[in-house]
Formats: sequence, structure tokens, C-alpha cells
Amino acid sequence: MAGADLAEIGRSGLRAWSGLVREEFLPELQGRRGVAVYREMAANDPVVGAVLFAVEMTLRGVPWTVAPSGTGAAAEEGARFLQSVRDDMSHGFEDFLVEVLGMLVHGWAWFEIVWKRRPAPDGRIGIRKLALRGQETLLRWEFDAAGGIRGLWQAPSPDAPQPVFIPIAKSLLFRTTTAKGNPEGRSILRNAYRPWYFKKRLEEGEAIGYWRALGGLPVARIPARFMAAGATAEERALFQDFQRIVRDTQVDERAGLVLPSDRDEHGHPYFEFGLLGAAGGHSVPLREAIVDRAREIAMTVLADFILLGRDGAGSYALAREKTDRFETAVAAWLGAIAGTLNRHLVPRLWRINGLDPATMPRFVPGRVGRVDAATLAGLVERLAAAGVPLFPDDGLARFLRAAAGLPPPPESAPETPR
Repeated sequence: MAGADLAEIGRSGLRAWSGLVREEFLPELQGRRGVAVYREMAANDPVVGAVLFAVEMTLRGVPWTVAPSGTGAAAEEGARFLQSVRDDMSHGFEDFLVEVLGMLVHGWAWFEIVWKRRPAPDGRIGIRKLALRGQETLLRWEFDAAGGIRGLWQAPSPDAPQPVFIPIAKSLLFRTTTAKGNPEGRSILRNAYRPWYFKKRLEEGEAIGYWRALGGLPVARIPARFMAAGATAEERALFQDFQRIVRDTQVDERAGLVLPSDRDEHGHPYFEFGLLGAAGGHSVPLREAIVDRAREIAMTVLADFILLGRDGAGSYALAREKTDRFETAVAAWLGAIAGTLNRHLVPRLWRINGLDPATMPRFVPGRVGRVDAATLAGLVERLAAAGVPLFPDDGLARFLRAAAGLPPPPESAPETPR
């Protein structure tokens, strides 16, 4: 349209100053502090670890293919070239996908594209590696005037004493969400932070409670004058020593304490030390509260199926329903990964080699999870009973065999000429 104003006027509203994003309202989850917290959640908490392990194992079981752009010979050749580039990297494509899962923990994952010249007779530009740049190395982001991402600055390290700038044109940025153009996305563990925070402290309290119940509460008795305001320096020092003993005493195989045996005129010892046992009959149900927090953590990522059966409840139908929801979430994450590869990696590979964009293929993730064989058999049976023509159909036969975990049908032998 003639005279149209093509300039961008508004802004996304992303809260960022001096290259630092401040969308998170909790200070402990901002910047490097947030990276450390999410790393602790992923590395230390058994529920979070189980969720991430389930995601990783599910992802590893998904096959990836390279789909040609069309049916012509040029399109098929383009698909073969991309497949060869994928297989020619210094690391496995599957290992790269597992590293991309860092975006789930931290909300984003940045990879530098390292190109290489492929050997003759090909001689084209390929990919040596897709190198992860750890979230903890982020110093600040660099934005353009419109709020777009120009790149990131890596913090200095012993190997690189000066900050290093990595442009977005040489990188891939994977994010869980692109809201407001935020380069840091949003961790899938964000909603799990609050239950994790309380669960961690409840577990610490439970451990202390067990320790006190087994060993007892250290108690010391000393004459009142040692604790009085007018106590001498020697008496105050002895009072502080007993305070330290009570605080630091741990009942183990080497525990012991030597006290004076002197007694007053009534036969009572001047100093006493003992362990006060926990009173019976009343206790706070910490374990129940911990299990509730664990369930909340798993629910935030649709992975609460991993807790089914712990309390003796949970039907197969319920487990199947929850697993289906989890697999749907994993499929959505795989779709986001494929979208980034197809929008930013493959076009750059084609441009750098001067190839025809019409021959540009795309990465396609396979189905997440396996089809229930009984359900699939029932569907086929009902379709056949309804008169739907299903066979002969080589494509359908291959799909059914693959879904049921059966070997593919043998290739038809060429007809012997007469």
C-alpha cells in the first residue's frame, strides 16, 4: 500500500534494563540466582528429577525424520543433504536434543552454530556442532532498538578473561514461550517452586524430628548463678560452654560427655546433662504434607502419573489419561524444537551453501509414545465391520506394524523375467 508506515511504533513491555531481564518478581529466581535455584531443583529433588528423567526418556524414544519439500528429484536430494549434515556432526543429534531440554529447566537454551567445510567431493558447508552456551555463563542480553534480540554476552572465564558476544545470527535460541519477546522464556519448574520450597523445609524438619526422637533433646542443668546478670567472667564462660555443648551435641557412636561429680549439701550434682525424649501421643503429620507438596510439583508439569500407586490408589484408566496428557505436553515441546530448527537452522544452511530454497526440507519429530495395541486393533475391527476399505494398503500395514512394535513387512522380491 502506497505511503504505508512500515516502522514499528509500540513496544512489547518486556521489563529489561541494561541487558538484564526482570520479568520475574521473586529476586531469588532472577538472573544467576534463579539459574542456581532451578539447577538445585533439578539435581536434588527426587520428584523434579523423576519428571525430567521421564521427559528425557520419552524424547529419546521419539524418532526424527527429514521430510523433503516435494516429490521431485531435487527435493529428495535436499533431504538427503540435510540428513547427511545431521549425521555428520561431531555429536549425536539425540544428544543435542537432550541438551535442548535445558530450556525446560531454565526457560531457555542457547546454542552456537559452529560451521565447517565438508570434505571432497561434497565440499559444501556443514555443521561441526551445535554448542550449548550454559545459562550460568550469561552476563547480559543485547537488544536492538525495537526490542529484538541481537545476541548475548557471555561472562568472563579463566579461558576467556573478556566478555564474549555471540550474535543471534550465529545461534539458535530455544524457549518455552516467546511472550513479550522475552529471551529467557519461562521455566516449566516455575509453578513448582513454591511447593518445592516448602517441601524442602518440611523434609529438613522431618529429618530433625526423627533425629531428636531417636536421640532425644539435649538438656543441661547448671546453677542459676551461672546464668545471672551478676555472674563472674568464669561463670559466664562456663555457661557459654554448656550452651555450645547443648547446641552441638549429636548422638552417634562417638558421643560422650565428662562432667564433674561434685554435689551440693543436699546431694544434688552441680551440673547435669541428659537427653529429653519426645513426648508421645501427638505429632505433626509431616510426611503427609511432604507427599502433598510432591504431588503438586508433579501436577505443574502434567506428570503426576509418576506418583500413582504410592498410596494404593489409581486405576489403569486414570494412569492412561494422565500419561496421555504428559505425552501431549512432550509432543508440544518437540514441535517447538522442530519449529526453531526449521525456521532458523535449515534456512541458514541453505543460504550459506547457495541452495534453492524450493528444495529446503524440514525436521519432523515422530509420534510420542506408543499406540495401545488393543485399542488400535479394536479401531481396525470396527472400521472393517462398518465396511471401510482398509486393505490392501502398504502404508497402513506398515503403520499398524510399527504401532504394535512388529517388524516391517518384507520387501517384495523383484519378479523373475521369463
